[in-house]
Amino acid sequence: MMKCIIAGSYFFLLFRLEFRKLCKLKYEDEQFLDTLQYTTFLYFINEINPQNSLVKDRSADWSPASIAATGFGVAVWIIGVERGWMTRDDAINRILILLKFLLSF
Repeated sequence: MMKCIIAGSYFFLLFRLEFRKLCKLKYEDEQFLDTLQYTTFLYFINEINPQNSLVKDRSADWSPASIAATGFGVAVWIIGVERGWMTRDDAINRILILLKFLLSF
């Protein structure tokens, strides 16, 4: 399963790099996309349950976690490592906590 997650994230990164080569963006557009990507990354860091690595579906206090948000979180953590926004060890730790929690059922 981990190989599938890593392969999928790697494919996404290659696609993103190729897209940027084909589509030359203005500097302002690059800055906007970088800011948007980083703030999205922060959502998946700030809305995580540290005990099980599940991610809340919304940023409201009452919001439950969802498997969809958590799945996106895994991909975002891997991209965060590639972009230098978090350490590889931190991402691995979050994913291992999540897998242990999911496999405990």
